[in-house]
Amino acid sequence: MTGRTCAVRASSSACPVSDRHPTGPVHATAIAIDGRCVLIAGEAGSGKTTLALEIIRRARAADRDAGLIADDRTDLVPHQGTLLARCPAPIRGKIEIRGFGIADATAMTVAQAPVALLVRLVEPARARRFAEGETETLAGCRLPCLRLPAGPAPSAATAVFAALGLPVWL
Repeated sequence: MTGRTCAVRASSSACPVSDRHPTGPVHATAIAIDGRCVLIAGEAGSGKTTLALEIIRRARAADRDAGLIADDRTDLVPHQGTLLARCPAPIRGKIEIRGFGIADATAMTVAQAPVALLVRLVEPARARRFAEGETETLAGCRLPCLRLPAGPAPSAATAVFAALGLPVWL
């Protein structure tokens, strides 16, 4: 798998790699939109689940196929030049809602999807105003990467739609 490029875009600057075991579970939430995975990584409490739910809600409201693959922990599996995102069995169909606890999400669960975009939720001062084609390599696959502000960020879902080539008004 080493040396394969999984993304269309390339860049000389990349997001810092922080996952020590990129082919196993990573601390990230994964969602699928139209068969493509958006992997949302960030510190605990950074808003991964909130952003995932907002993207799913907006995509479904626009009649897009969207759902949750995994909340907070995602298995990454190299497969034919791509990375597949899957949910570890113990947390399949579950989502953690801060202030409530674990909720049933089986009605919106998707089994797996190839990772098309990595979103890093970072301190607002480290977030990028423009994406500028940043990429990051996970398990030998180069992925487009957005560095978005952690916490409530009204434009974060819109930035994800734009990066996927979807209408920004979703």
